[in-house]
Amino acid sequence: FYTMKKSILSVFFMVFMAMVYTSCTKEEALSGEKSILSFKIVNLDPVVEASIDPDAKTIAINLPYGTDLSQLVVEISVPASAQVTPASGDTVDFSSPVDFTVTAEDGTTATFTATASAQKADYIYDFEDLTLNANSYWKGPDTRVNPETVNLYGTDCQVYYGSFREQNAEFSNTYNQTWDSWSGFAYSNMTDKETAGYTNQFSVYDNSGANGSNNFAVSYAPEYATPISNIEFDTIVAPQKMMVNNSTYTYLDIKNGSQYSKAFTNGDYLQLEAEGFDADGNSTGKVEFYLADYQNGKSDVITSWTEMDLSDLGKVKKIEFKVKSSQSGTPTYFCMDNLEALKAQ
Repeated sequence: FYTMKKSILSVFFMVFMAMVYTSCTKEEALSGEKSILSFKIVNLDPVVEASIDPDAKTIAINLPYGTDLSQLVVEISVPASAQVTPASGDTVDFSSPVDFTVTAEDGTTATFTATASAQKADYIYDFEDLTLNANSYWKGPDTRVNPETVNLYGTDCQVYYGSFREQNAEFSNTYNQTWDSWSGFAYSNMTDKETAGYTNQFSVYDNSGANGSNNFAVSYAPEYATPISNIEFDTIVAPQKMMVNNSTYTYLDIKNGSQYSKAFTNGDYLQLEAEGFDADGNSTGKVEFYLADYQNGKSDVITSWTEMDLSDLGKVKKIEFKVKSSQSGTPTYFCMDNLEALKAQ
């Protein structure tokens, strides 16, 4: 009996020790791996692979120009025993940095912070380097060129066919010294939204330039102007977008009319046209934008800085601008800021 009892106790002891060993083995087998092996954005063509710093636990995602950061689909590779949140395949908003938490098999975690940024434009024409006093403007003349004598309506006028320079581009400016008049481009920081009429032709109908900046460009761009309002670049560029708005002079004329035109009613419009040209003078395309649209029962008029897409112009050496209106007396002006362009590939 004693021998049997001893044998039974020995069996129980061996079973117990086996259970303890098995339990320890399982605990030791639980993986603590919690890394991110690869990180990709897969709803872009081509797919973008991010750069991972495992020590700093950061992920840098460099994206093409114009990428919408709010709708990016991620593909994430982690160790087989780990899980990650947000998960691979999720659509993630990267407008601000996003934390990705990797949970290992043993329950421990590591957090990786992912930051996405889209390529900046190679050129941003924002006019902030142009010098102006407070509440002022520049309308010409460009004294780098000599005036020409031009007979206009029977009067010999001294006309400067010039421009002003912003980075690698010349913004056309035609200044008639005899009549103190101009066309093409001027630049300004004026924001008087109350005063109607020609004396307030350099104010934008807003409280500042685009994105709270100081300076912006104003263009008087009637389609019959000579030369047509234009921007000429030193090299070939690919325009992407710009911000546009109505001048106060134009806006108040559209809303209230003047001695030269009637207030807009059904069927009226004010349209900005941009046309690109290559180095040989061939058109690369046109884009159009309504500064005011009262057609088909609408009564839309731009009253704040609004984006105009220029990407359909392709690769250009020059852009010409024309403002067209259903009413001949409407002031054909527009304000622009933050023109963005890429180096042509």
